Amino acid sequence: MKVDIELIVDEFNRSSALRNLLMAHTSARLSQVSQRAVCNSRHRLDERLCTWLLMIGDRASSEMLPLTHETIADHLGARRAGITGACNILRDSGIIDYRRGQMQILDRQKLEEAACECYQMLK
Repeated sequence: MKVDIELIVDEFNRSSALRNLLMAHTSARLSQVSQRAVCNSRHRLDERLCTWLLMIGDRASSEMLPLTHETIADHLGARRAGITGACNILRDSGIIDYRRGQMQILDRQKLEEAACECYQMLK
């Protein structure tokens, strides 16, 4: 969807409701990006993976996610082999299952327990 920037600016200046909504969204997004930066520097890959899967599941409103290990590695700034290892541990624990570009969250409670504390902050 595209909207002319002049229309957005006019509406932003005219509508306090739109202005408040956009500012709240921007603030939330900046907080999320900042928290992810801290998370990436302080937490183990397996914890970050769990947090990221929970966040993606929340946004998709689904436990079945169209994800490959390569895609996950790109988003987490990790090697694909590291993602595969972490996913294998989660699969062996019955927390997730995956095959051919589909990842399924089987036990959300255990996934939350394995995630770093950032998930609760970002949720």
